[in-house]
Amino acid sequence: MQFSSFKLDLIQDGLFSIPPDAFAGVSPQPRQRLLLGMNCLLVRSREQTILVDVGVGSKPRRDFVKRYRMEWPRRLLRELEKIQLRPHDIDAVILTHLHWDHAGGATCANETGEIVPTFPRARYFVQESEWEEGMKASPDSEDYCIEDFVPLRDAGVLTLLHGNAELFPGVEVRQTGGHTAGHSIVLIGASSECAVFLADLIPTVSMLSPAATMSYDGDPAVLGQEKRKILQEAYEKHWLLIFQHAPRQRAGYLGSSFERESEIDWITF
Repeated sequence: MQFSSFKLDLIQDGLFSIPPDAFAGVSPQPRQRLLLGMNCLLVRSREQTILVDVGVGSKPRRDFVKRYRMEWPRRLLRELEKIQLRPHDIDAVILTHLHWDHAGGATCANETGEIVPTFPRARYFVQESEWEEGMKASPDSEDYCIEDFVPLRDAGVLTLLHGNAELFPGVEVRQTGGHTAGHSIVLIGASSECAVFLADLIPTVSMLSPAATMSYDGDPAVLGQEKRKILQEAYEKHWLLIFQHAPRQRAGYLGSSFERESEIDWITF
């Protein structure tokens, strides 16, 4: 879709599912595994071709594939090919955080088996606090796989951010914390027409309520506070909300019921 001065495409990396006990404060509470998507955002301007998050990637993930009933192989690179984009066409990759389902596609194995950046011309951006959290993770971490991001540093293509920043004209990163210490969302456009890529701050429409959290959230109190702030600003400024893990209802605007009461009914499509 054409949005402000940008062309936006939501690229589906593939489906997976998580158990119902991963949720708290969701209404209605799911009784079975919840199907999730992985929507990577392609942002194109006259000057830049940018990816926001890069999905799971192609490196072997046998344990994750089984645990999360994951669609395999993943789709991101194939979907980019359908719109005539190859890895070397990407100028920048913005990583909202470094969990394996968001940053796994940042690296891949080359012909000799060496792990290298997937997008060879791209500059990669992530919060320094997120980098530090990822580097402290244990080798058997459920969340971080260092082969997803350490090769970026070794290749000299990584830029560490220190909080909120405008990376390119009309492309802003805003650090929220909550899900992880360095978790960020990405704003695209201008004050009069803005889209916000919510990442794991609000992964799906059913998670709109500030009380709705997941077991994967590091600081639910901060998460709830940041949700309230972002949703209020989105309502007042009529932002387009983009949900990274929604398999179907992937974007929309807050409706008038936001001011009154409802949770899931806040959104209109």
